[in-house]
Amino acid sequence: MMRYVQVFLIILLMVSSQYPYSKGQTITGDPVFSYRTDYDITTIPEKTKVFDLLYDNVTNSLWYTGLNESSIYNLDLTTGNVTQYPTGNPKITPNQIVFGKNRTIWFTDYDFEIVKSDYDYFGRFNIENGTYDFYKIPTLNSAPVDIEYSFGYIWVSEWLGDKVLRFDPNTGVMDEKILECGSASCTPLGIAYDENSVYILETGRASIISYNPDSFEENGQIQIPDKMPGPVDILVDGELLWLGIHGGDQLAWYNLTSGEFSSKYSVLPDSNYPISGINEVKKTDDGLLWFSEHFVNWMGNFNPETGVITEYRVNRDIPSNTQWLTTDGQRVWYAETDNMVISEFDSSAVPKMNIKAHSQNVEQDKVSTIEFEVELTSGALTNNSFKSFVYPIFTYGISLGKSYPVDLSTGKAHATVGIEISSSVRPGNYNVIIGVESEELLASVNIQISVNPSFTALYYLGGLLGALIVIIIILKATKKI
Repeated sequence: MMRYVQVFLIILLMVSSQYPYSKGQTITGDPVFSYRTDYDITTIPEKTKVFDLLYDNVTNSLWYTGLNESSIYNLDLTTGNVTQYPTGNPKITPNQIVFGKNRTIWFTDYDFEIVKSDYDYFGRFNIENGTYDFYKIPTLNSAPVDIEYSFGYIWVSEWLGDKVLRFDPNTGVMDEKILECGSASCTPLGIAYDENSVYILETGRASIISYNPDSFEENGQIQIPDKMPGPVDILVDGELLWLGIHGGDQLAWYNLTSGEFSSKYSVLPDSNYPISGINEVKKTDDGLLWFSEHFVNWMGNFNPETGVITEYRVNRDIPSNTQWLTTDGQRVWYAETDNMVISEFDSSAVPKMNIKAHSQNVEQDKVSTIEFEVELTSGALTNNSFKSFVYPIFTYGISLGKSYPVDLSTGKAHATVGIEISSSVRPGNYNVIIGVESEELLASVNIQISVNPSFTALYYLGGLLGALIVIIIILKATKKI
């Protein structure tokens, strides 16, 4: 049976100097949802907004927290059943979670109130017996966010307190380290560690602080470049520190050996948002770096070997507020916070496709054609029911011309799509996103919009005629006087 993919065009109004993809850049995506399983957890409890996620390989389940919910929840991936474990204190709302020793989960307590006159907590949940222990943070309104367990200590970032907390579960000793940022706020968020150091990511100062885990003394500071604003998550991967750049649409990395920063931009900000808000970063066994996008309905991955970013739309109809990820090395789970849905993404089951387009010139006030190539590289298309993109492609004077179906029955196809540029669009470099109707296959192509010579000639001729008419009117009026 013939398999057809309808091709659509999306315009991303961004000058080429801000968009990282070069001529011939290939983006790999996926045409069907055979790789995705959605778990609807709206019934237990009602109105829970999923926050952080943690995969449990012992029970093949997901532990998760709810935004401002005073419970920790467990989703059985085999049965789909959800179990709620209330803290017993409505003021303690587990935020981010991490495994500790002996089947325990450690969590931060933060309800996202920016100004309050109260103390925050972090705590421990015993999986075997369902009991909780709470530990009061000495600093008022500290806003604990991230939490990690390493070197036998619990590490907590105090977002509003501008401090880092280290806690020894064996002795009960709690130490706080004040971060010095002058008149500015350090706003520590992400925590990560390797075999020698603990790294604290400061969002406000845009820096990484390295600590000796035993002495709790600072080893050094790494300054993040200004072009990478709003770093929020950090992941250690050998000699690399991966960073989610929330305010800069980038996945960045720092090489501890060379001391150099690099970055890649995400492919497609949704609905003309200025930023997509890359939030959390996780690595799977195949070497891919997965990231969530807070402000848009997308998640994506980056392949360090090929330098290619792939993005997937996680919800088709309504905003999902995708922030948190977890993985078992093969599968990736993400939380759609606003939709109260947890979705499983099995990357090994994803059919792969490539789409390639090249830079080309188009003219104002003229219908042009963009050519590109599509190739099915692995797997098979199992679903021919595709929906169209929902982007406002007629908003800025660049509109879609005729769209041609693509026959992928042989695995490869050469395709064209029409594009019309109105005279109101300024000449210059623009990036166009070409995608198939399934919303899963994207490629960037740079177009150089130039002035239509005939239109320019008519424009100036019209101006000269207008000026001549004005002169004639003035002369006639002068003669009458």
